[in-house]
Amino acid sequence: MLTLKNREKIANTFGQSCLSYDKNARLQRFSGALLCQYLGQLPHQVNDAGLSILDLGCGTGYFTEKLAQQRFTAITALDLSSDMIAFAKQRDYGDNAIQWVKGDAHALPMSSASNDIIFSNLVLQWTQPLSVALSEVYRVLKPGGHLIFSTLVDGTLAELKNAWANVDDDKHVIDYLSREQVESAWQQVGFDSRFAHKEAVELPYPSVRHLARELKHLGASLVKDKRQKGLVGKEKWKRMTTHYRAIEAGKTQTNPASEQIHATYQLYTACLTKPTS
Repeated sequence: MLTLKNREKIANTFGQSCLSYDKNARLQRFSGALLCQYLGQLPHQVNDAGLSILDLGCGTGYFTEKLAQQRFTAITALDLSSDMIAFAKQRDYGDNAIQWVKGDAHALPMSSASNDIIFSNLVLQWTQPLSVALSEVYRVLKPGGHLIFSTLVDGTLAELKNAWANVDDDKHVIDYLSREQVESAWQQVGFDSRFAHKEAVELPYPSVRHLARELKHLGASLVKDKRQKGLVGKEKWKRMTTHYRAIEAGKTQTNPASEQIHATYQLYTACLTKPTS
């Protein structure tokens, strides 16, 4: 379980490095683009003017800006980080008056049944227990409204996890929920599914150190149950990177001495609907 204090710590980590977060958000760009495609596949009336949308966990506002190019009457952008919101406000939203809200997904500061669509890109993995956030999303959606979201599930960063497992028994990689656990959570809340999909996304990195740096910028290095705090010793780091390169060589038939590696992210995306009755 992630307490409000834990979630605020993660949000503050994001907020303190807005620019670097924006530059390193390759996976976020990919998953968010998928969600935008899903948005266009919703029933015709969803693409008409007059609808409201909430960007839940708007971050730097990259996709808030994309949503502002659509025909929504009201756009609300919510984030737990004040710094992220301040950064996001600098983007060009045309003639759209975005309503900016600092708030927590576990206690959304808005009225029940107040949104037609909720768009949430790689945010819900930080909202454990997931069922609490999904219950809040369900509450603020209008009957017949849609939740379009992406999250990471079990198997994400498996290479990094396996490499560290050869070095010690500490926890160095976040444990994500399984697809089955995510789907059980939204089913229990009462959502219906329009579609759901899981895919493995591989991203290349010049080295393990580049991967670690990107994870730090994205907040994914904040492992709650890690016993050893602070920096990892040089010897442990060297052993881990050697194991990682061996894993890479086994997958790609490359030279184990090569520093270039890949990291796998298990991306879960879905479009859910709140029943009308």
